[in-house]
Amino acid sequence: MKNQLVITSSSLPEKDQVFEMILRLDQPFQSLAWLMLETGAKLSELQDLRVRDLQLDRGQLQRHGRAWPLSDGLQEALADYLRLILRPAFEQLKRKSGQQMFSATRLFPAWLLDGQESAPLDAFVSTADFVSALQSAASASGYSGRVHSNTLRLVTARSWLEQGMAIPALHETLGHRDLMTTLLLVQTLQQGGLSFLAAGR
Repeated sequence: MKNQLVITSSSLPEKDQVFEMILRLDQPFQSLAWLMLETGAKLSELQDLRVRDLQLDRGQLQRHGRAWPLSDGLQEALADYLRLILRPAFEQLKRKSGQQMFSATRLFPAWLLDGQESAPLDAFVSTADFVSALQSAASASGYSGRVHSNTLRLVTARSWLEQGMAIPALHETLGHRDLMTTLLLVQTLQQGGLSFLAAGR
């Protein structure tokens, strides 16, 4: 059953509040959250990423025929994440498991988390772990509302609308299967009179 948490425009944090949350996150949650905020990608899309999907030489993220451009700041942060966090952890794991291909590893693997070092090689950071980390960061930053797996995505969609993005472009960028989902989201974020299910489609 889908998450039935109801979201309204007034229940979302402002972008400066989100930046404060992200700064308080540890890795790999910080990179995951920043990537979601900048691209508007679904959490499930980001959980599915491999290192090879991050094409920093082209300044983009590409997966299953979809491409997201990355800002210079995010490219630099992700390069540091790969070099300082993920690669060293992978090298240790490689010695134990015989895993050889860094490019094929998860970009946000569960085994990178404290206490989950023995997680299966192909396991990714769970939705529950991500939301828990984001909620803790939100509370520590002084934000009193609840966050969920779609919070950053919705904040990004609101920002794009404020910048004048057309609905067809928003629909394509967010990757909704159903245009009605995009229309309901737009009405929620612009008018605040409707509700939107956190699960999205």
